[in-house]
Amino acid sequence: MFVSADFLLRCSSPGTNQCFGPISVRRAPFYTIPFDVCVADKEAWPTYQHMRDEGFPPSLFIDPWYARQGDPERASEPLPVSRVQARFVEGGMLLSVFLHHSIMDGQSLGIFLECLAAQTRLQQGPADHPSEQKIALSAPRHYYHNLKTHHHHHHHNYQQQHQKGGSDLRAQFQRLAAKCPEYTILPDFSGPTQPRYFDAGTPMNEIERTGRIFVFSNERLEALRELVVRIHASDVSTSTSGSGSSSAPARSPTLLPTTTTCYTALAALTFAHVTRARRVAENYLLGSNNSMGGTTATATAKNTTTTTTTTTTSTNPKSVRRAVAATATTAQLWNSVNWRFRGAFQDATKDYFGNAALPAVTRVATDGLAAACEDDAALARTVLLVRETIDGVDQAYVHKRLAMLAAAPDPRLIGLKYDPRAAEALAFNTWRHFGADAEWHVPGCPVRKAHAIRRAHGGWNLGTALILPAQAGSTKQELFVSLSVKAMERLCNDERWMRWVDRVIG
Repeated sequence: MFVSADFLLRCSSPGTNQCFGPISVRRAPFYTIPFDVCVADKEAWPTYQHMRDEGFPPSLFIDPWYARQGDPERASEPLPVSRVQARFVEGGMLLSVFLHHSIMDGQSLGIFLECLAAQTRLQQGPADHPSEQKIALSAPRHYYHNLKTHHHHHHHNYQQQHQKGGSDLRAQFQRLAAKCPEYTILPDFSGPTQPRYFDAGTPMNEIERTGRIFVFSNERLEALRELVVRIHASDVSTSTSGSGSSSAPARSPTLLPTTTTCYTALAALTFAHVTRARRVAENYLLGSNNSMGGTTATATAKNTTTTTTTTTTSTNPKSVRRAVAATATTAQLWNSVNWRFRGAFQDATKDYFGNAALPAVTRVATDGLAAACEDDAALARTVLLVRETIDGVDQAYVHKRLAMLAAAPDPRLIGLKYDPRAAEALAFNTWRHFGADAEWHVPGCPVRKAHAIRRAHGGWNLGTALILPAQAGSTKQELFVSLSVKAMERLCNDERWMRWVDRVIG
């Protein structure tokens, strides 16, 4: 294998079943990455050609078979963070690669696929070995000094350290977490980076969910981008002449219309229409408003992975209702930003194999977002806000969050200030450039590159949108959206949304 197996390690208190301590990565040459092979039941699975004709619909890749192994909250044994599974169907093969999202991001997924593909060709991959998960960044040293002291005490006398030094470290962690508004501290060990659920509303496992892949041609996406650029240019001209609208959001003088990308345009378009569909169709949280276009809404956000574990914020119904209502005028778009190649980090992360993704939250008034569904000028202003949010992930932003992560006494305490049942929240991400161009040599397979790459889950997500991997020369982009069944029906019947869509898969 091209890389030693990586395992999650967990420290347990002697003589108890309680799990605590850091999650870490260990290189263990005597382990191998688990590789499972099975032959699909012909009665339960369609032929490969039928899957291909249907566009490899996402429902084929929602199955408990794809769920993660073990329970990170309770298991005391090491858990694999990488696993490869091959399922043979009539006429083809489905190759599934599992990487734990808390350890590796989409960029690392692409590296993993390229290295694995190189091994099938008996060639060296793009990376000899992943780094040891160490990045030399100039973050505040006292954070890491305290963390090192914490581990030293843990090794020699855990019980004493846990009572004294551990409480100090947790207090420091709480202070740092308070400076990162998109994060929160979970009251259990369901993390890292899992949502913190309100103790109210419809349980996730009772919400009927589904997914579709919306296919956009590059030509239509470019038309969308050009539309936004023209409106931005017009706004600049109008502002210069002194007749700009006072209701429009302030425009950054450093952002020119040419900075608009197809990604930001598609993110804003999806944000507006998915939010409208969800607000009309859903009412899963107390205090939700099921109409889009008024001045009230329920908002909170972030979703990178899904879980059916319910983590509560309060047991007092009135407190929960107030917490939900407190976000009643703002919708939030959560983009996942890869900071590897940004300014000061380029040299430090050139061989980094891990997770370098941080959330960046765009907040938009719900009435303004509703307008973006029908008014191109309002959509263009939303695109601008998305662009400004992403550009805000600078060196200071990254250092502040890395310091918080380093100070965590247990990474499983790190949560996201988000309840996926909130209708005004959308998590948007891209895997566009990850792995689709990897060339494979698999005996019996007549093709060198995969026909498609899909994201597999043990169950459907809620309120997520992911641009799927595509080859460099592809003339289309595939957007995988997961919603409630009712919201998806409304989205598919939204003419203003569907005018940009070429095809729906699923």
